[in-house]
Amino acid sequence: MRLFLPILIVFLFSLIIGINSMSLEYIPFNPYVSIFFILFQSV
Repeated sequence: MRLFLPILIVFLFSLIIGINSMSLEYIPFNPYVSIFFILFQSV
């Protein structure tokens, strides 16, 4: 259960970056999503 908190932080952080990239079109959103899913599947 202790690993759930960092994953949640990473997910929220990637979500914020994704929202910024959707509005600015500066940072791609897909790498952050894939990193989150890789971390989520490894737990």
